[in-house]
Amino acid sequence: MGQVIHIFRKDVRHFWREILVSLGILATFAWLEPRKWWPYRYSQDIASELFARWLPGLLVISWFLLILRLVQDESLVGDRQFWVTRPYDWKRLLAAKALFTIAFINVPLFVAQIFLLARAGYSPSHYLVDLGWIQLAWLLVVILPMVALSTITSSLGQTILTALGILIFFGSSAALASQLRIPKLEAVRRLPDYSGSTVLIATLFAVVVWQYACRATVKSRLLLAVVGISLLTIAAISPPERFPAEMYSEASREESLPAKFAFDAEGSASGVGFQSGKDTVALQIPLLVEGPAPNTLVQIDGTLARIEAKDGTTWSGEWTGARQDLTSNQKSTTVMLQMDKKFFERVKSTDVKVHLWLALTDYVAKDVQRITLAENEFSLPGKALCAVYSNSADSLLCRSPLGRPFLFASATLRDSACHGTSKQEIPETTYYGWNWPWQVAWLRPVLSPVNEFSLQFLNGDRMPDVPVRVACPGTRISVGTLQDGKRLRTELTIDSLQLGNYQLPERQGQTATGISLW
Repeated sequence: MGQVIHIFRKDVRHFWREILVSLGILATFAWLEPRKWWPYRYSQDIASELFARWLPGLLVISWFLLILRLVQDESLVGDRQFWVTRPYDWKRLLAAKALFTIAFINVPLFVAQIFLLARAGYSPSHYLVDLGWIQLAWLLVVILPMVALSTITSSLGQTILTALGILIFFGSSAALASQLRIPKLEAVRRLPDYSGSTVLIATLFAVVVWQYACRATVKSRLLLAVVGISLLTIAAISPPERFPAEMYSEASREESLPAKFAFDAEGSASGVGFQSGKDTVALQIPLLVEGPAPNTLVQIDGTLARIEAKDGTTWSGEWTGARQDLTSNQKSTTVMLQMDKKFFERVKSTDVKVHLWLALTDYVAKDVQRITLAENEFSLPGKALCAVYSNSADSLLCRSPLGRPFLFASATLRDSACHGTSKQEIPETTYYGWNWPWQVAWLRPVLSPVNEFSLQFLNGDRMPDVPVRVACPGTRISVGTLQDGKRLRTELTIDSLQLGNYQLPERQGQTATGISLW
């Protein structure tokens, strides 16, 4: 233990400047972060907003440079290092480096997150375990790769070139994979969740220990290259994630659907710039909506289509994910379809019969409360703290700890305090606001444990052309938290449809690429 403390103190003397820089950036981040929760309390200018936006990146860079200097102070590359002539035990050397990292990265971040929770109005003692999981995520997802990269390189320049080479290789490989017809292997679906991430983390940990124990740089680099290429190959041959249609049951005769749909013969394709694949065509089918009950949110989770031509030929698609939110004041919507281009070109000018299946989830608001919006901050369900933001015409500015709750609120124009005391000429129009939940996952490193979000009130349209002011101090709203209800499937048949009238224009350019570790 004495040798560990000796090395730790030596590193503190060597790198006190880097420590002060990273602590200064972290303190600045913790000081400026609350400005996002209360923009109405602070004067906003472009320079300060840009500075605050760049702070998280600067903080991570400062940590990377600190770790790089720390590890390479006793370089593990080559066999002519001076430190190997000292009576250093590799296990104690590694322990000293780990102690330094925890002391000057994880502990300050933990303290900063406690400060942010307290500053936001929450008791940090209720979230200590969650903050501990966040620190573990930082260690495994961010710090461990930095340490591993530092152990197989000997200088700052070599480290930067290696990192750029890795990024270029994986980026170009992903772009190439998206352009090639790589056969997919169904057996990959049987791999456990997070198996790729687990293998990568284990490999990085093994490289760090191997380098400190044996300084086998060539073998460590080869191990990282083999594992990286293997994971990239498996990701390339992984079939697309299938829509879980089996989770949605057919509605029985006695079971009422949360929403009913019909073809909107007067509607048209309104999307612009949609990009389909090389062999597919994108369609947008307009639908009329009847249903969702008050205090419910119905989501179209997925779609499936089968198209029958007059000559008897058919085209059948696969279940594809969708995300269309419907409330009781929404009377129309659209669904997106992608179909085979050859079949489309052959039948686009003739009448076809379309069978359309929709997978629906019915979310029901529970514990609904009537709340009067105050001039100052007020509480909403799910530990959310909100305020009326004068610069926003139709939304509340909220924050919550370690994620955000699944809120659902409604208000009528007559209940709004934004239109004076005379209500006779104001229509009885209901506006709904909701936000989708988000929780901090165990492998998701976050800097701030406080999540800010807005609760926007809309009248059946996620993007209204003319905002209507609903949220003002004194407005009465109903608010609750949404919970999963029934998951059902419904079928819609359109007897006569000309597909060419509903084709979306194709945007020029290349498709987006990406790699995910299963």
